[in-house]
Amino acid sequence: MNRFLGAFESRVLAVPGNCDPPETVGVLEDAHASLHGRQVTFKGTGFFGFGGGLPSPAHMPFEVDEETMVASLATIGAGGGVMVTHTPPYGMNDRSRSGRSHGSKGILRIAKELRPRLVLSGHMHEARGECEEDGIVFVNPGPAREGFYAVAELGQQVKIDLLRAETMKERRLKTF
Repeated sequence: MNRFLGAFESRVLAVPGNCDPPETVGVLEDAHASLHGRQVTFKGTGFFGFGGGLPSPAHMPFEVDEETMVASLATIGAGGGVMVTHTPPYGMNDRSRSGRSHGSKGILRIAKELRPRLVLSGHMHEARGECEEDGIVFVNPGPAREGFYAVAELGQQVKIDLLRAETMKERRLKTF
């Protein structure tokens, strides 16, 4: 993983997913890339986050109860910054193929309380997209293993570009 993280020319900040072993946190910390349970200021913007997934019947390697996620985010949160979680906020790019929301109501509550400008999350591979609610932009870039990613520009407005490595441009920036 360190070789992967070292391949980027710019600063990488990340949280582990629910399929990652808990040791991933240490690897990210060693690479100075971890946002799990911490805040990092980069170019004047506060980034904070928490990884892992909610407990599930599948018993994935990195599951964390919602109360722990919410308490950590509340402690480290930066209003006006960028929140990064693996588990999405409830109702924000979190629907499975069946249409059921799999996000966290607690994470949504924290987002609304702290008011980051941008919330990045994953977990729900099929829920790739962006939306805005009450001035907060929520983005699920989609699964990286399929070449999906997002580019965000934080100026007076938040601009989001959802991309796929194979095609390089899936669509142009959407401004919020």
